[in-house]
Amino acid sequence: MEFDFKDILKINLHNHSTMSDGTLIIPAMIGVGIEEYGLDVIGVTDHFMTEKVGSVVDFDSLPKYIETIMERAEFYREKGKYVLAGIELDLTSELLLNDMQRLAELNNTDLDYLIVEGVMTKKCYDRVIKIREIIPDKPIGFAHWNIRERFSLETFCDMIPEIIENNLFIEVTTGSKSMVQEHKDKWVHYFESNIAYYREFVKCGGMISLGTDTHFRISDLGDFDKGYKFFWNNDIPDGVIRFLNYLKTEILNEKTG
Repeated sequence: MEFDFKDILKINLHNHSTMSDGTLIIPAMIGVGIEEYGLDVIGVTDHFMTEKVGSVVDFDSLPKYIETIMERAEFYREKGKYVLAGIELDLTSELLLNDMQRLAELNNTDLDYLIVEGVMTKKCYDRVIKIREIIPDKPIGFAHWNIRERFSLETFCDMIPEIIENNLFIEVTTGSKSMVQEHKDKWVHYFESNIAYYREFVKCGGMISLGTDTHFRISDLGDFDKGYKFFWNNDIPDGVIRFLNYLKTEILNEKTG
């Protein structure tokens, strides 16, 4: 199946600004993503409540963070472009684990969605289900999840019904941070080794999002097309299309209404 951008939203829902460990301030990053790389939907997902980086968004700075993103959202809405406010949760963070119940406060914010990282064990996965119980009203997805590295295909297939039941999506992450060294002179995106997992997930009705985990390499903002091409070239675009419809229904329609 030949990949074609026609009539498809170009999205990149995983990007970091100087509010955590990125190199661009929020307005600049959004502008580059939309104006230079042609994104229709760009999300800002700075780290939230984690020790892994020196600067992060927390409950005190969250209102200003969302306000800064929403200012750009208002500007680009008139151009038919969408700017979304997200955060990235680290499932291994002691800060997060010690204050899990407080996450319920996020239901009452203008955050558009959340992504989670650090799903390295079944215990970490169970935390995602717990977060879904605490935050029932926001889209939640798995960020840069190299499933094959941590779970057998059989184990993952047992998890699929619960993932779908909870309306959780899985992100295909393309930018430079998703590269792994396969051989001495060969680097590949790790999502390429997860194709069997994606096939099973999509076959069961799962949703796939796209992000580049932009931090330091600004050109990563435009690397989203590799994800689209990957799914089209492997004849499994349904997961992305399903997610785009979910995105329109749950977030974008509300913003245009």
